[in-house]
Amino acid sequence: MPTEFKRDKGWKRMEKALDPSRFGAAARKHLRKAAGRVGVIAVERVRAQIRGNQGGFTKNADLTIAIKGAGKNPLVDTGQSLNQAITHIVVDDTTTFVGVPSKSSFYKIALLIHEGNEGKAIPVTEKMRGMFYMLWRKSVGDPVTLEGRAKELYAKYPGPWFPLRASTKFIVLPRRPYMEQAFADESLKKMAREQWQDAINAAMKEQARGG
Repeated sequence: MPTEFKRDKGWKRMEKALDPSRFGAAARKHLRKAAGRVGVIAVERVRAQIRGNQGGFTKNADLTIAIKGAGKNPLVDTGQSLNQAITHIVVDDTTTFVGVPSKSSFYKIALLIHEGNEGKAIPVTEKMRGMFYMLWRKSVGDPVTLEGRAKELYAKYPGPWFPLRASTKFIVLPRRPYMEQAFADESLKKMAREQWQDAINAAMKEQARGG
């Protein structure tokens, strides 16, 4: 007596789940959602890196404290602005940008904070000294008119400002690689892999249910 094998519903569901012509749209939908979730989580990890100084970054110098009115902890005064500037952009189904976009007004500052200028100390010129002097006068209420870079700085931070000391000859900004250190965390990479794997599984289940 001949034996006949028939495909049951389970097999049909698997065929549909693996059918490339049907699977593509479902996969793209779930992968894109996963890319968004990865971005949200990664942004928060970077922000936490900044807030908690988890990288053990160099403490603020006296000049930085005087100019910003900040404490010894790095990134504190600019931390809120930097946190707000860090965002994520879903580039495609499997790519998410996390950081400060180049079109952001905070991009140059964020890059300078991240990379610093160690080994490339900025010499304090008389023009720079004069700019800080004018900023100081403006911040204490003197009716002075600011122009150019001084006007731009004052708009971002109205003070208190202080004149540079005569002994200050160079400005050195230490490197504080908050992005680099956040992404060196293996748990962040593991999270991203799991999110995209879950997206593939969800797409296959969706297609199987369609059978």
